Amino acid sequence: MPKHKALYLWSLEDAVRHNERDEWRESYRENCDCARAIERAIEENYHDNRLEDSTQGIIDRYGFDRVNWVLANTIQIASGRITEW
Repeated sequence: MPKHKALYLWSLEDAVRHNERDEWRESYRENCDCARAIERAIEENYHDNRLEDSTQGIIDRYGFDRVNWVLANTIQIASGRITEW
């Protein structure tokens, strides 16, 4: 059994087409949980214009691939390149 929940890399439209909506939905929820954990870590560890290292716990919980995916998508959304995950 994998240590982390599976990361679904394809769109909802692809998931529906391949009858994988439940997998997409579970991955989306985990992505949202991961994003909130990152936000909390920043809020709790940003002091005096410095961000203390708080990444290991998040990576341990969600896995490097998901954290990377969430951060990359967050940057793309913020830059206007994409509108949703």
